[in-house]
Amino acid sequence: MKYDKPIMRMSELVKMGFPRSFLDEAYRERGQDFAQKGPKSNSPVFFDTERFEKWRLRKLANENQAMQRGGF
Repeated sequence: MKYDKPIMRMSELVKMGFPRSFLDEAYRERGQDFAQKGPKSNSPVFFDTERFEKWRLRKLANENQAMQRGGF
């Protein structure tokens, strides 16, 4: 997938078509290294789009493998 910028806000990714719930899940995943929030409680969440894309593709591959094995 092609992203407009190397670092994007969550709201920009939502405008690109990503569901907000998916981005929230990605941001809250333990050990992730591609999304962070500023120090204030109302700061936006920023995504490193290159690392996010690698995570997204890995997650998709894992889900496909699970479906092929009958895990879903």
